[in-house]
Amino acid sequence: MYGLRSVSPFVIGMSGFCPGQFIVLNMLGAMIWSVSIVYLGCGFVRMIRFF
Repeated sequence: MYGLRSVSPFVIGMSGFCPGQFIVLNMLGAMIWSVSIVYLGCGFVRMIRFF
């Protein structure tokens, strides 16, 4: 959803979320996001080369 990423750190900070746990989960989310984007890109390249 648009704008959720800019609001979520403030909400997480006000809720008393442990900073260490936030960093670990943030890094995990970033890794999942980047790997999925790379795989989608590779899939599109293979599809384009197929045609």
